This record gives sequence, C-alpha cells and structure tokens, in this order.
Amino acid sequence: MTKSTRILHVIDSLGRRGGAERQLALEIGALDRQRFSNHICYLRPPDYLEPLFRSMNVPVHRLNVSGKGQWFSGVRRLRKLVKSLEIDLIHTSLYDSDIVGGVAGRLAGVPVISTLTSSLYEPEWLIDNPQVNRAKLAFARLTRAFAARYCDQHVVAISEAVKSSAIRQLGLSEEKVSVIYRAISPDWLNNGASPAAIEGRPVGEKKRPDGLPEGYPILINTGRLEPPKGQRYIIEAMPKVLRQFPEAILLIAGEGSLQTQLEDLAWELGVKDRVILLGQRTDVKQLLEFSDIFIFPSLYEGLGNALIESMVMGLPSIVSNIPTFVEVTEEGKYGTLVPLRDPSAIANAVKELAAHPQDAILLGQRASEMARHKFILEEVVSQRINAYQRCLDGFG
Repeated sequence: MTKSTRILHVIDSLGRRGGAERQLALEIGALDRQRFSNHICYLRPPDYLEPLFRSMNVPVHRLNVSGKGQWFSGVRRLRKLVKSLEIDLIHTSLYDSDIVGGVAGRLAGVPVISTLTSSLYEPEWLIDNPQVNRAKLAFARLTRAFAARYCDQHVVAISEAVKSSAIRQLGLSEEKVSVIYRAISPDWLNNGASPAAIEGRPVGEKKRPDGLPEGYPILINTGRLEPPKGQRYIIEAMPKVLRQFPEAILLIAGEGSLQTQLEDLAWELGVKDRVILLGQRTDVKQLLEFSDIFIFPSLYEGLGNALIESMVMGLPSIVSNIPTFVEVTEEGKYGTLVPLRDPSAIANAVKELAAHPQDAILLGQRASEMARHKFILEEVVSQRINAYQRCLDGFG
C-alpha cells in the first residue's frame, strides 16, 4: 500500500469564531484519508474546535505559544514535533502560525504551504483600530514577507484581491501565489435558499426565531465585533433608515471587543430599541432566513464567509466597495456596493431595496445561484490537493 502523505496543519488557535478554523475543519473532513494523514497543531487557546477534530480522528497538538516573544520557543517545539511525526508537508494559516510554521519547516527540511486569509497590511488596517499603528504594521509586513519569500514553498490566497495584495505588499512573484476560494459547507447548501426568495412570499411571512420582534425590513450583520467589520456604520445609518421605515430592525450576531461601544452608540443615536446585538449564535442560518437584507460594511476582507453564506441563503446584500467584495459580487451584479465608511450610502441602499422587495428577492436569487456554483467544497479540495502535490514535487 502506498504511504499516505503526512500533513501538519498549523493554525494560531481553534476558536469558534474564525473562518480559517472552520474552513480547516471542512477541508480536512473532505480529504481522502487513504491518501492524506492529517495532524492539527495550534499555538494557543482557545481550543473550542479541538473536540470536533478529535471526533474526526485527527490528532491534535498544542504548542502553548502566545505572542511574538515566544516565536523562538514555538519554532523549536514545532520543529521537534515535525521530526517526531515524520511530517511530509506543513500547511500554515494565520499570522503567528505562518511565521512559526514557516521557519520550523525551513529548519526541519520540510516544504511549507501557507494560506493567506486577508488582504495584507493595507492602509485600511489602521482605520478605527487603535491597537494597530504604522510601526506594528511595518514589522508585521516585514516578518510575513520574510516567511513567504524564504520559508514558504508556495502561497495560497483565498481571493484574487488577496493575491494582488500579497504580490504588492510582500513582494511575491505571480507564480508563487495561487488562488483557492473558500468553500461553503454542504449543510448550508442542503438547507436551500431563503424561503422568501424561493417561494416569492411577501416579506414578513418568514418564521421568526424565538425572542425576536416583528418589523420590516429586518437587517442583519454577522461577524466578529471588531473594528475591521465596520458594524458601527450600520448603526449610524439606522436613524435615516427609520425615518422612512420606522419598524426596521437591525440584528448583529457575533461577539468581540466592541460589544459595549456598539451598544453605547445605539443608545447615543436613539436607536437602541431597533438595534439588537445578539451575541454569539448557533442559529445563524435561521436568522438569515428570517431577515430581509444582509449588510457587510467591512473595511477589508479576504473573501467574506459571512457574505457568501448570506448569498447562499438568498439574501440581497449591501457591502462596502472594497476589492474583495467587488470580486465576490462581480462588480455589483450580485450585491449592492456602497462607499467605504459611509452610513448615508448604507441607509440609501437599504431604503432602495426595502422599497422594492421584488427586486431585492431577484437580487438574492441571482446571488444564491452564483454562490452555489462557485464555492463548492469538492472543487476547493481538488484545488488544494493539486497545490499540495505541486509543493511536494517542487521541493528539494
């Protein structure tokens, strides 16, 4: 029997919120177990998804590495793990893992392939984010460029926008970077698009999740409550929306450092009764099915899993006019693009869709059909396997 290829997937943590972690579980579950033997290594807590990987019979290893000050110990521990497991290929995701995994692979003589999950070190990273300054941004860019250029055998970007950013910011060649989109879980595809979109029922006749009020339009945003996600601009748009649609409701599903700030902002603007911060939810599909319009005003994104999920469910979307969303919506064909950080433009887009519900339903239908054909798990896994093989064949 041919020996299976041993792959060590290195990632910063196994938290439940990140798209990279969930995508890793999805892809590993679809890889041929006869051909690939997978191991997970994460640097630090949280470890929410560890039981999921263990239930898939995937060995999980934790390095207990936290922060840049422990990169050296992380490299040493990871190199030892790579040797003991006789790893053939290292696959890294997210910043710290890219650095630690890249250097450890170089020292161990094992090829490394990394996945870039976001646009890289662009000026937008500094907007609304006091935790990042130009010095930190420059350091991060230099260290990531070093790992990508001198440690990685190949780099995968999750969109053409991320590839362009990697070439521009990291100085990578066109040939060193390939694009593999993220996949939608079959669970989302099996649930079908929004009932309102499929059946053409009047808005407002959809099943309401427990505890949520009635209203129209129901606006929804899903994602981490962090500066790059731009939820503040939807809240700032609400007074203008409510003047035309006084029963409008904004649902925000997610958790993060901005919870209190967003609550305070809704209070200051007098819209606290029409803005509901739901926290982390396990019923996102039902929330999307209940809602009328998805709004995603991110300052930057790699691909936007939340946007793709809403498209699959048949929701019309309003998104910021950034390269990634221009790519995903095909220049606005499958979603409404609005200027970055512009509450007035968001409000106008909401009012336009809400005032013409049949047009909104058709937009959601078109987006659903596109997403269901473009972000297919089998195709993504096939492309991933090809990238692994090219990396292995070209090493040495």
